[in-house]
Amino acid sequence: MCNQDCNQGRSCNCGKPAAAWQWIIITLVAFWLTVFCTFKVFAAPSLEDVATSTDTYALCKTMDVASTAYLIDHGLAVEANPIVKPLIANGYVPLVLVSFGLWWVLNKLNNKPVTAVTNTLTCGIAIHNLTLIP
Repeated sequence: MCNQDCNQGRSCNCGKPAAAWQWIIITLVAFWLTVFCTFKVFAAPSLEDVATSTDTYALCKTMDVASTAYLIDHGLAVEANPIVKPLIANGYVPLVLVSFGLWWVLNKLNNKPVTAVTNTLTCGIAIHNLTLIP
């Protein structure tokens, strides 16, 4: 299916292994964010605090990026998001940087409703991706 997608002008990252240094960066960032944010998210006193926390965004976005990279590099999925597709055309570092930038903006905005909506979307996508991993 991946070869057919490439021949039809769709994403050709399918089945292409990422460079070793990209996996090292993604793994280190994922590990750090997971450990750091998990402690903060589970220490939150209420569901509202979890839903409006930028730490929740960081945790879910880490899982989203890591699962997206895994699924695409193992030929299990093709990126469907037209905004993300050009970001991952030459690796995952641009996606990680944009994700970090969005986290920074959420911190600066300090707008709980915006953060709650962003967290809901990001965590939903991460959960969907994780269900696709065999």
